[in-house]
This record gives sequence, C-alpha cells and structure tokens, in this order.
Amino acid sequence: MLNRNITPTARFILIAEFIVAIYMVIALTTSEYNSYKIEQYIKEFEAENQALLQENNTLNDKYEYFTSPEYQEKIAKQNFGLVNPGEKVLIIPENSTLTPVEEFESNISTERIKFYRDLPNAIKWWYYFFG
Repeated sequence: MLNRNITPTARFILIAEFIVAIYMVIALTTSEYNSYKIEQYIKEFEAENQALLQENNTLNDKYEYFTSPEYQEKIAKQNFGLVNPGEKVLIIPENSTLTPVEEFESNISTERIKFYRDLPNAIKWWYYFFG
C-alpha cells in the first residue's frame, strides 16, 4: 500500500525539487534559444561577408582595369586626341550630304564605275565575295 502520509519536510523537499526542475528546464530552453539566435547571426554575417567579398573582387577588377596602360591609352586617345607613332587618325564627318554609295563612287574613276555597272549580277556577286 501507498503511504499517503507525507511528512512536511518530504513535502518541502519535493516542492523544492519541482521548482529546481522547472528552473533547469527554463534555463536550458533559454540557453538553446540564445544559441539558435547566435547561429542565425553567424549565418547572416557569413552571407554579408560573401557579398562584401564579391563586391570587393568586382571593385578590385575595375581598379585594375582603370589603372591599366590600355585604359589610359584609350582615354588619352578619346579625350585628348593623342596618337601613337605610326597610327593614322580617321575622321568620319557626322553630317555628310553624300550617301555611302555616292561617297564610294566619288572616290572611284568613272571608267571603273561604268565597267562594274555593265557587269551581270552573277559576276558582281563573284567580285563581291571573292574580290
């Protein structure tokens, strides 16, 4: 048979043990929740770190491009009109009144134009593709 007569000290010890058990469950739950939050912060910071690393690499590539001699030469040619020795500058007028065909024909002698106009189409195509 069960002894239903529990002494007051035993009852006090049981209540104290129950309170301690509840405290330990709360402390464990709080500790696990804090660990979870810390893991989430670590994941967020790692993702942010990867994004910053990628941006840093992109900016480093741009820096290398902008400090390269090829880029400096390009800017010197575009903005200052500088030319390397042996290079020739080709200036294309923006508002030309001649069509490309008229401009081409103005540079070729009239006999040559007449010769090409009188040729059959098949031969014109042959000359176009094979010179």
